[in-house]
Parts: sequence; structure tokens; C-alpha cells
Amino acid sequence: MKPFKFTLEAVRTLRNRQEKNALEQYGKAVQAREQALAFLWKTREEMEKIFQERLDLSDGAPASTLAHLEKWTGEVAAREKECLQNVQLASLRVETTWQDLMLARQEREIVEKYLDRQRERYDRALDREEQKTLDELASRQGALNPLTPAFAWN
Repeated sequence: MKPFKFTLEAVRTLRNRQEKNALEQYGKAVQAREQALAFLWKTREEMEKIFQERLDLSDGAPASTLAHLEKWTGEVAAREKECLQNVQLASLRVETTWQDLMLARQEREIVEKYLDRQRERYDRALDREEQKTLDELASRQGALNPLTPAFAWN
């Protein structure tokens, strides 16, 4: 009998490659989200620093210092808003790449299940062929019965 050959090997290779690419994209999306969150936390720490400086100057400070703090607060607040938008976009990207990964995994698993079924059919056919050969050997005229000893002619 011919050796086993999977008829959809090219499709299997393609599905494995697609799943690997989807996994890489998902990893990049998660890293981008983590980076966006890190920037957001840095911005919020800077905002806390500004509020602490304002508290320290609550007893009185020159107008130029207060104007500088007000300008700095506006800049950091705008940056915080931008960071929040970036985190939301990155989270959305993580969700979409996760769904792409799950779809690629399902498509690969479909091909793998087909491979398993095709391999099982091949193994059953191989078992039938082997049994047929054994039955032919056992039914031949003049063949030794494997259950009788070799010295039974005596």
C-alpha cells in the first residue's frame, strides 16, 4: 500500500502560517496597548505632581508661577485625553486581533480534524489490507497451521 499522504498539506501549511501571523499581530497589539497604558500612567503621575505643587503654593505664589502651572496643567490634561484615546484604540485593536486569532485557529483546527479523519481512514484501510494478507496466508493449501506444532507430521 502507498504511504500516507495528506491531500490538503498545502492548505494545512497555509492555515498554520495564518495562525502564526495572527498570533504575532495579537502580540503586537497587546504590546501597543501596554505601551499606551504606560504613557497614560506617566501622564497621570505628572498631573499628580502638578496638583502637589499647587497644594504647596496654596499659601501664596507669584502670578507668573501660577500662570506657568496653569499652562502646564492644560498641556498635561490634553496629553492625558490623547493617551486615553490611544488606550481605547489599542484596546479595540487587541479585541479585533484576538478575534482574528480565534478565527485563524478555528480554520487550522478544521484542517487538522480533516487530517485526523483522513489518517484514520488510511489506518483502517491498512489494517484491512494486512488482515486480508494474513487471511490469504492462512487459507493457502499446504500451508502450516500456525496452531499446530511443526513436528505434527510424526
